[in-house]
Amino acid sequence: MTTLMKVGKATGDALTGAPSIATAFRILDELASSGIPLSMTQLVQRLELPKSTTFRVLGALESVGAVRRDHRDKRYSLGTKFADYARAAPTPDIAALFLHEAGPLLRPLAETTQFGVLTHTNVTFLACIDSTKPVRLVSYVGRTLPAHASATGKAILAFSPQREVEAVIGTGLPALTENTITSPDRFLRELDQIRKDGYATESEESTTNLSCLAAPVMNATGRALGAITICVPRATLPTHRIQEMKTTLAAACRAMMVPTL
Repeated sequence: MTTLMKVGKATGDALTGAPSIATAFRILDELASSGIPLSMTQLVQRLELPKSTTFRVLGALESVGAVRRDHRDKRYSLGTKFADYARAAPTPDIAALFLHEAGPLLRPLAETTQFGVLTHTNVTFLACIDSTKPVRLVSYVGRTLPAHASATGKAILAFSPQREVEAVIGTGLPALTENTITSPDRFLRELDQIRKDGYATESEESTTNLSCLAAPVMNATGRALGAITICVPRATLPTHRIQEMKTTLAAACRAMMVPTL
């Protein structure tokens, strides 16, 4: 709310005052419930708002990423800002869900496992279970990585709205290692394959001598809330353990599925 007030002052008082904020939420509610992008004219007609007010409020919302305008057809949809809010929501405590529900299934693997969420074009790890092996990935809560360069990010993006994928591609897909995928076409093909397989892999794409296997945790609508990732400190996943890891990962993701998430 504070952010909206500040933006309002910076854009001609577009969102200053309770009535304008209420109008902003009416527009956001309509975009959320429509299921398809809407033009400004459609919003004006559906909500019976003045065109000038609608234009002003949409401009303020777009400036903070709350709505996104397609520059080809000028239609509006919810922006990626709401994906950040939704995934950062403290209730229910998804990090605790990972530790208490998925943890007992993952710990016997004795590898570092993490739960991460998409935060705009990065992934942020909210919880991790350390490996018990002497050579292991050392991770920590709050660690971030570019989404395109991690199995976690790819597993989430494969089951996320197209606008979130486009936002990641819009970063230019910078290379972290020589194995990072930097081609948009190749990246999209990889996401297609992940949708077919149900899991994502990473071989030295974010860090040398690190391979990962990740799968999305889905909500009741089929959208990825985040992803569980198994991390192995070697260039490639151990062939003799891949099936065990896939089976364990699938069970851990199912254990975290809650209809209300």
